[in-house]
Amino acid sequence: VKAIASAANQVYALGPGNIVFVEIELPQGIISGSTFGKTIQFKLSSIGGNSDVFERTNTNLSLVNLPMLEGKHYFKIEMTNTPPDYNVLITETTP
Repeated sequence: VKAIASAANQVYALGPGNIVFVEIELPQGIISGSTFGKTIQFKLSSIGGNSDVFERTNTNLSLVNLPMLEGKHYFKIEMTNTPPDYNVLITETTP
């Protein structure tokens, strides 16, 4: 989650039209993933119960196609060109 949030902050600082690609390893037990406002969150299941892992960013986020399978995944983090409420779009992609 931290790597995705960091990349979102990076493209936000660079401005509209900028893109960064991020590779992350998702753990076993992902129940859901979501964005709301400036926060990205994963809900994980573990022996002790469910846990929320989240990071806050400097910009509004839009999340598309979040995988639920453990393992290596690649994400495209893109600053959109849509004023006045610029968003960072997060989509899963291939390497």
